[in-house]
Amino acid sequence: MNDETRVPPGTHFSPTPGCIIMILAVIVLGGSLVYAVYRGIEMNREIDLFTESAPVARPLLSPSAEEKTALRKRLSDFSRAALDGRDAELALSALDLNYLIATEPILRDFRGNTRIREIKPEFIVADISQTLNSLLPGRPRYLNAAFHFKADIQEDGLGLSLIDITAPDKEIPRGFIELYALKRTFRLDPENPAFGPALKKIRLVRTEDGRVIVSTSPPRD
Repeated sequence: MNDETRVPPGTHFSPTPGCIIMILAVIVLGGSLVYAVYRGIEMNREIDLFTESAPVARPLLSPSAEEKTALRKRLSDFSRAALDGRDAELALSALDLNYLIATEPILRDFRGNTRIREIKPEFIVADISQTLNSLLPGRPRYLNAAFHFKADIQEDGLGLSLIDITAPDKEIPRGFIELYALKRTFRLDPENPAFGPALKKIRLVRTEDGRVIVSTSPPRD
């Protein structure tokens, strides 16, 4: 006698609760994957609406030898005072920041694609040509726009928080801006040996009309 259990002819298969759960999981996960791919394609199309196929050059503003020496002395004096534990304050104009981009090795990645346009009491405006990834290989695209930053003290040092992106004749979705802000690309590394030790001493940063000010003194109530 064969002990193998046979399903009588005409008997329909009844899936067990475990099978049902597995089937539902496949349906849900498969649907989620399809939706994710669909949203990725849709987002890619939306980004195409406010990006361009070529970057906009941001020519460097290079200081004279005297201007470069004077600016570096101000930075050195501030750094020395900060490391000595003394109260110190440093004010930098938009031109100063552009000079630093043009001359400081640690800012070389911003050369040719970033220029500080102006400093307002509420934020800093920088004209930037930012490369964005595309779903199609070999097809670069560029976000040529004005980036609005708020300078602030973050957990890991001094940084710039992105608050807005604007471009002429283009509408950039708020969702994209908020997602892009999470990248936190625009920050100074406190572990950098060139300026990290002094950076960790900064307790206050604020913007005024035409300049950004950093200070080793804590904010006063």
